[in-house]
Amino acid sequence: MLLLTGACRFGVGDEGEEHFAPPVATVQRTDFERVVIVSGRVIAAETLSAPLPFDGPVAWCIAEGKDVAVGEPLIVLGTDVLEHRLATLAAQAETARADLEREQGALRELDRRLELERAGLAAEETVAASRRHAAERELTEAERRLAARLVRAATIEELRRDRAEQRVQDEIDAVQRRLRAEELDADRVAAAARVRRAEVVAEELDARRQRMEERIALATVRSPAAGRVQLTRRRFAAGESPRPVRVGDRIGPAHGVLVAVAVGDERVVECPLPESVLGELRQRQVARVRPLGESGTTRMAELETIAPVGLTDGDDPSVIVFTSRFRLEPDRGGEELAGFGLGANVSVVVPLVTETDVLVVPSLAACGPVEAPVAFVVGEEDSPRTLVLGASDGEHVVVRSGLREGERVLLGLPASRGPS
Repeated sequence: MLLLTGACRFGVGDEGEEHFAPPVATVQRTDFERVVIVSGRVIAAETLSAPLPFDGPVAWCIAEGKDVAVGEPLIVLGTDVLEHRLATLAAQAETARADLEREQGALRELDRRLELERAGLAAEETVAASRRHAAERELTEAERRLAARLVRAATIEELRRDRAEQRVQDEIDAVQRRLRAEELDADRVAAAARVRRAEVVAEELDARRQRMEERIALATVRSPAAGRVQLTRRRFAAGESPRPVRVGDRIGPAHGVLVAVAVGDERVVECPLPESVLGELRQRQVARVRPLGESGTTRMAELETIAPVGLTDGDDPSVIVFTSRFRLEPDRGGEELAGFGLGANVSVVVPLVTETDVLVVPSLAACGPVEAPVAFVVGEEDSPRTLVLGASDGEHVVVRSGLREGERVLLGLPASRGPS
């Protein structure tokens, strides 16, 4: 924009001391543009992603820019801890199944004993009934013979006493048998309860093992669509600049989308804008974008979105930046221009102030306090000119009044006023 027409020189003072003579520049009439220049990255305008299932360390991650098919792995979380838990659950489930089989065996044994006891009780009742019938017949026969005076009355009394004793004994045996059956039945109820508890424990452990196996399967995040891989920049530690995810990072759902698949051909540039320039941006602000470090084609991009929340700059924590997206103009002829592929690093030039046909000098030409700047014209070092300044880009400043086109000004104080 401006060309320095002078150079550094030394003069000799009254006492032979050398003084620094500042360089000079010519006041030029030209177009002035104040811009902010930031680094950005080309990303897809539309992406699809699969969410992270849980927190964990990254064991493997696909490279950016790779073309993938549906279902192809994008990122794999480490599952060492989960595998250890799964092995523990498997061992517990095996023990629970062994306990269940043991309880089921004990229940089957009790069922067998209870069945035998009930069969024995029925058989004893049949035998006792037979004995009672036989005793009744014998007593009836004895009474008949007593009537015929064939037996003594004492014999009848003895038969009656024997029959009563046998009946009592049969009743005692029946009660004992029923008590044994009731005890076995109570044992069976308790055994059945133990079996049910063992079944619940085994089922719960099997379910937990299945859930753990499903979780381990989810540790591999797969592509939801066919497309090209795009890695999102995130901060993984305090004071760290945003970067792609890498092996060893501990990540989780709170990090949002880390790996996405680009769909469609539209591209946008994502870049940080300092908070200080937000008020100067216009609707549909246009920026110039070109490959970083290359002299390739410049493309135009239009401001699309600015994040509602600012972040501290990783290089300078005192600066707040807002993530912005500029939509690139369509590729010419449908072909992607060199240097603007997915993930390409680019330089974004955002014009903030543009003025035409104005007087411009280097900022070093404006001396003195900000509220009353002056300039020293060559040949008029003892009579500084009072300036009215306009916009500045840090290196150059617009001069509203105080200088004329073509005049040569010192870039600093004259030698007579001390070192610049």
